[in-house]
Amino acid sequence: MTTTASITSTDSVVARIVAELEHNPDARTLLLRTLLTDDLLELPARVDRIEERLLALIEQVAENSRLIAENGRLIAENGRQIDALTQKVGTMDGKLGNLTGEFAERKVHANIHSILAQHLQAPLRSRKILKSVYIDVDQSLREAIQDAAEDGLIDDAARIGAFATDIIVGCGRRGERENIYLVGEISRTINNDDITRAYERARTIGVATGSETMAAAIGGFVAPPQTRLADELGVRVLIVAQLQE
Repeated sequence: MTTTASITSTDSVVARIVAELEHNPDARTLLLRTLLTDDLLELPARVDRIEERLLALIEQVAENSRLIAENGRLIAENGRQIDALTQKVGTMDGKLGNLTGEFAERKVHANIHSILAQHLQAPLRSRKILKSVYIDVDQSLREAIQDAAEDGLIDDAARIGAFATDIIVGCGRRGERENIYLVGEISRTINNDDITRAYERARTIGVATGSETMAAAIGGFVAPPQTRLADELGVRVLIVAQLQE
């Protein structure tokens, strides 16, 4: 049982300790070492170390954020450079394709009569080039196509397509004056588009002129699937040795 005397005695002891600490500050360290465990005594130093580590971590996070932002900028810049390079490559491919196509068209223009002599059956023979890489559409043929468009026999897309045909040759039979139009699309390697365009443009010119037409895909190489498509559409495939070089 705690008595009033013991409480008073304790208060007196505490008062003496406080008075001693006020007169002798160095005694505070000794008192703390006596009253506190080693862990508690080391707590301020530990807090300081934690604070130092936290500050270092904050700095590291800030640096990482800066690096991430910089990497994002570099990635975006690389993306723009890749897009620009892709566009340049596409432009170069287009130019190369145009050069290749023009080369094939020039070869066919220069040799069209011998090519048709080899592929057309007598008495059919070529007469005159009406459209090629070097020759604009023949005036009478142009007027017939234009009139057909104005009369609603063909649409504007068909009219433009007919004018863009790679080569048109007026052919005929001996003793007959009426033209049979060979309508050809030219490519070093014949593909589905060449065959389809030849078919559609020959049909357009047939409607515009009221004359017989022959659709032809002219090139150096053709694969079996394209040969089958040409057969289905009634398009002649003319293989030219000069385009295989």
